[in-house]
Amino acid sequence: MNRAILQANFPYFFWLLAGFAALWLVARMSGARLDLKRLRTLHRSQEGSIQTLSFVLTLPLFMMIVLFIVQVSQLMIGITVVHYAAFAAARAASVWLPAEMPNEPANEMDIVSIDLRRTSYPYWHSQPVTFNEWPPGTAWKYQKIWSAAAMACIPIAPSKRYLTPEAMQQMQGNITPTTIQLYQTLVPKAANDSVIPNRIRNKAYYAFEHTWIHVSGADYGSNPNAPGSGNSMTGPTYNPQNHPTVPYKANEIDWEGPITVQVWFRFPLLTGPGRFLSPGHFLKAQLSPPDGTPDKVSSRIKIWDKKDHPRYAESIYWTELTATATITTEGIKSGIPVVQKPEAQ
Repeated sequence: MNRAILQANFPYFFWLLAGFAALWLVARMSGARLDLKRLRTLHRSQEGSIQTLSFVLTLPLFMMIVLFIVQVSQLMIGITVVHYAAFAAARAASVWLPAEMPNEPANEMDIVSIDLRRTSYPYWHSQPVTFNEWPPGTAWKYQKIWSAAAMACIPIAPSKRYLTPEAMQQMQGNITPTTIQLYQTLVPKAANDSVIPNRIRNKAYYAFEHTWIHVSGADYGSNPNAPGSGNSMTGPTYNPQNHPTVPYKANEIDWEGPITVQVWFRFPLLTGPGRFLSPGHFLKAQLSPPDGTPDKVSSRIKIWDKKDHPRYAESIYWTELTATATITTEGIKSGIPVVQKPEAQ
């Protein structure tokens, strides 16, 4: 690792040597001469600008260490919040999936929210969809699950406005006004503060743009390999396969079955540590140890470049945080008919 760090910072040694050469040239041109006696006196001096010089030399290194400490603390908080977001999304799934909705019956999801390419009996997977990619009125249950995850990630989203004013006006949804109203109700002192709503709006829009989920499950009641269950011809089942009259539905959820929700969040980094550790920006190469061990730090830091995303006014250094939670769904057992064998005479 030490060799990799030296190799990555090797170009900066030339700049350091060039700086010393420039100082030597200025000293020669000014007619100054080396006086070791005056240098020793200056070194022992405790007055004047000597202490200022030491402060200026050590301040950049000290500030970088402080920023790294702050960044690590923020990452620890971010990991905790993303784990809570996964729990909140899984809890929302356990409540909303058994609900009876106009376009989504109980224990079913809108078929557009199911990824049929990855769904294979008895396992099902949701579509990898982010904010505002679905038209209103579709995948209502999925959007409820995603909303729970996005709102849980609002505390770790930046309050600085990264989106352009035009992009902010295009953002739709009633979550942000509701959140602002709730905060002003809980904190009456902030009701007349014009700064607070703008910060909440910035945090909410960033969380909506950079939070996405994946919902998955298994119809264990229809899985012939699961203990105590069978298919539609050999035993009780919730969502029967190859049933004579009731077809198998890939978007139907097993009653009281486990639902797994995975949450991803693009966690924004401070500009200093993010720029320093991001490969290809401050460092010219990844910090790979000489023994061939892959670099697990700089490879995880990426940049959300405003050149590639015109809706953003500034670039963002970020790293991906993810967490998974599994909760059993609520609801009653389905009344789907089951083919029974005739009773023995």
